[in-house]
Amino acid sequence: MPEPAPVAAPEPPPPPPPSPGELVVSTARSQIGTPYAYASCSPEDGYDCSGLVWWVYRQNGVELPRTSGGILSGGRPVAKNALEPGDVVVFDIGRKGKELHVGIWTGDATFVHSPRSGETVREEPIDMTYWRRRYIGARRYLPDPAPAQGSSGLPDSASAAAAAPAAP
Repeated sequence: MPEPAPVAAPEPPPPPPPSPGELVVSTARSQIGTPYAYASCSPEDGYDCSGLVWWVYRQNGVELPRTSGGILSGGRPVAKNALEPGDVVVFDIGRKGKELHVGIWTGDATFVHSPRSGETVREEPIDMTYWRRRYIGARRYLPDPAPAQGSSGLPDSASAAAAAPAAP
């Protein structure tokens, strides 16, 4: 009797598409090495901090205010422990709260920003002493991420509730 033909293993499912926040982070990282340029917002001319954030979001179809103060005033506030990739982090780097600095949270305990004259766009840890002391908040301009899905296909909290026995 002939041997049965081997059965091919099923193809693994394709990876999920990147989230809007992951796309924002990827766009920001693509600008690493671009020079700082005061009041500028393009790869050709360079970026100030808010110009980088404005340009990155614009490449992803989202309009933001052009200034750091405008960015801080817009969007939705986000707690530091709830940051998602693509959120805008805000720092007070001046005297008496008059100079703001913004960057893009990567989700890897780092942010991408255009620091100052003579420097280039870079990615830095947010927990460096300098940044940790000056952090004042974050804003979300993207849709809130979808809740994690449990094995039932429901959000994790709904999975737990669905699995819980009914009260007598």
